[in-house]
Amino acid sequence: MTTLSFVAATELAATLGDDPNHTVAAAALGLNGNIYAGVNNHHFNGGPCAELVVLGVAARAHAGNLATMVAVGDGGRGVISPCGRCRQVMLDQHPDICVLVPLDD
Repeated sequence: MTTLSFVAATELAATLGDDPNHTVAAAALGLNGNIYAGVNNHHFNGGPCAELVVLGVAARAHAGNLATMVAVGDGGRGVISPCGRCRQVMLDQHPDICVLVPLDD
């Protein structure tokens, strides 16, 4: 199951190009088998991270519980760890979610 969300986030991150406002893609796999994906919207005042965008996309689709979440940086940066705010929101809203993190974190 984690492979599906990783592939979706990696493929989306590869499409971001050189846009400095969209540098991270994330994807989540719902327990229903659907994948929900989104990108961050960087802004100096704290625009939403990709993980929070994905949570909104999943909520809009009435996804229910999510099984996995992964964020991938643009430019081949690979899997990145969620920030503290995203970790807290995921814990509060999806306490059983499995979050992929890089091995060196």
